[in-house]
Formats: sequence, C-alpha cells, structure tokens
Amino acid sequence: MHRRVLQRMGWIEASLRIAGRFESGEKAAYMDHFGLSPAQASQDQKAFVQEFNRLAGASVIDVTKRKLVVARISLLPPDPVFPIPNVVEWLSAALSSSFYRVQPVQRADPDLMILRSVVEAVREKFPLDIVYRSRSSGRSRKVVSPHVIVDVVDRLHARAYDHTRNEFSDFVLSRIEDSRPANPDVSFVHADKDEAWRRHVTIDVRAKPDLDGERLQAVLKDFGLDQQGSRSLKQRAAVAYYLVNDPDEIALGFGSPVVISIHNKKANT
Repeated sequence: MHRRVLQRMGWIEASLRIAGRFESGEKAAYMDHFGLSPAQASQDQKAFVQEFNRLAGASVIDVTKRKLVVARISLLPPDPVFPIPNVVEWLSAALSSSFYRVQPVQRADPDLMILRSVVEAVREKFPLDIVYRSRSSGRSRKVVSPHVIVDVVDRLHARAYDHTRNEFSDFVLSRIEDSRPANPDVSFVHADKDEAWRRHVTIDVRAKPDLDGERLQAVLKDFGLDQQGSRSLKQRAAVAYYLVNDPDEIALGFGSPVVISIHNKKANT
C-alpha cells in the first residue's frame, strides 16, 4: 500500500480502537484531516474492512448501516495492524472543542528566513556562514555544514559540522542571527562523518526512589514503567543528552517524578 493510504487506514483503525466506532463524527474528522470527498471516504472504509480482517485473520470489523464497529473485541489484535496516528493528533481532530491541550512554555520560533537558509543547506548539502549567539561564548561567526534539523523538547536545532572547531555540534535555530552560503571553497561535511549521530545509546527511565504506594503506582502508569519502576529506550547519542534530567529544562512548577539517564554511552545498534 502507498504510504498515504496506510496513514488513512491507520486513522480509521485508531478511531475503532479509541472510540470503538467509525461513524459520522469520526468520518467527518477523517475527511477534513485528509481532505477527502465523501465518496473517497466510503471507498476507504470498504477497503479498510477487507484489508484489516484479512491481516487480522478473522472477521473483527463489521459494517452496520454504513458504520464500522468492532464486532468481536476479543479478536482485536493487541498491536495495531496499520500505523496509527499520534494519539494527540487523533484526539485534536476527532473531538475538536471537546479536546483541550495545554501548550507548554515553548522556545521562540526561528526567523523564517534563517530557517529557510538552513533547510536549503540541509537539502542541497552546502555549508553556511552564520552569526551565532552561544550561552557560554556569546556572539561569534561560524561556518557550519548542517545535515539534519532536530525537534527536541519543543526546541529546534540543527545538527551540523562546525568548521571553526572541527567537530559536530548543535546550533539552536532561534539563536542564529544571520545565515548565508559559505565561501564556495569550503567543502560540505556529510552526516556519515557524525559518529555521535550514527551511534545509539540506551536511555533509562526510572521512578524516583522516594516514591511508594499509590504515588509509585500512578507514576508507573503515567510513564509506562514496569513493576520495578523502570523502562529503557534507544536514542541517538547526539541527542540523548537532551532527554536527561536537567534543572534548567524542567518546567516551572513541575518537578519530574522520574530520573532519566544514559545507561551505556558506548552502545551501538
């Protein structure tokens, strides 16, 4: 299946798993989200039932008066058959005003012309001459070769080779004050040279040791921890640092009930 079609199938499956149905309200949100006509939505609905039941190996989904319902919940596969959307994305579209998301205290967006220059450099693979303001060293001019834009903790930064320091580093996009193509004599340094970007490490998430009883059980549920109060995930070594607890990154008024640490800094995948 085409990627776009898989996304639409995943949206219908999410509706059935989250709302237990795919009726007029869910269908309207579906059409609006994907920009579909009623005829196309109906075709998708029929195709979904056939393909889902085939992949699940049983008649799990029924069509009742043009509505999709989970006919036999006990046969619903524990894992999604199609790639379902982010839960927040689905709730925002399907529930509309009945879903309210509290926005975090976000970082400033980068200047759009600066962002455009970085996007072009990433795509076309050419180095940039930038004016950058660092927390530690202040304002300086650098030549960088950006290979990816990263969104981490609601902050955009570019992972790039710093020709000035001869190493890969991160540059917060909102702190770039000027950006233009570098001297043509400067060669672009590609991502395959970024060892920390290619390497993965294990991130450990653990409940704080002072939690017990109902407080501990609530945190286990909230963060998806096991009964020992832990969970592990893999992440690129270049960005793992941003997930580790840092007092400067904790939102005002909220102290995290978990400790996040890098388990094996030299691990590879």
